[in-house]
Amino acid sequence: MGDRGRHGLVVAVVSGRGGVGKSVSVGNLAVSLVQQGYRVAAVDGDLALPSLDLILGLEAGVGSGLAAVLAGRVPAEEALVPHPRWPGLALLPGLPVGLPARPDLDPAAARALWPDLAERFDFVLVDCPAGLENGLRLAAAGARQAIVVLAPGAGAVRSADRVLGALRAEAGFDDGQLWLLFNRYRPGPAPGLDRPDDLTALLGVKVLGVIPEDDAMVQALARGVPAAAAPSSPAGAAFRRAAERLAESARRQA
Repeated sequence: MGDRGRHGLVVAVVSGRGGVGKSVSVGNLAVSLVQQGYRVAAVDGDLALPSLDLILGLEAGVGSGLAAVLAGRVPAEEALVPHPRWPGLALLPGLPVGLPARPDLDPAAARALWPDLAERFDFVLVDCPAGLENGLRLAAAGARQAIVVLAPGAGAVRSADRVLGALRAEAGFDDGQLWLLFNRYRPGPAPGLDRPDDLTALLGVKVLGVIPEDDAMVQALARGVPAAAAPSSPAGAAFRRAAERLAESARRQA
């Protein structure tokens, strides 16, 4: 990667429900990949509840967003917001600040946009809306890999299994294109989740990372600086390892 003659990897990041840390995971993976020398576009595909600008500390600089790009009103290069701290990172926000939410998504327009972004970046991380409908539509619009984020809680494995099944059946992903990211891990008695290493056998796909519960994550959110930028954060270190696995997968596909 890093060669502008190659196309970057488009990765859809999805979840079966909200509140599992999906958007936070996108922000941390993006920063981790940039720290490893890659060019990354983080796309906030949640037009109803966009949050990547806050997670990356870019709220004040956000102008046009994904909705305007998909509607053809603004070219992607004008809507991308470069990060002042990490030159290799750019955000395509969901919506300009202050505009009403517009949750409608156009998969056909997204299918044309992802290759355009992949010509400029090594990785395009798409933060898809939680749930099956809109999230699945964005994931199916040209992503080459998908990460399913889950966190401890009642029904977590069942929810992840439903999303994986939909990605296989409706979006055409095979198991080699799918990852699990287990967020906010705490050793404990939760059935099926107390041994993250067993998730591959349970759900049939490989684990990208196991992110431990970490107070530094809350502090990072408040500052708009992902925990991946904090050398002493256990969660940040886990995200960096997950990014290394994703990058290795991209190198094998190149």
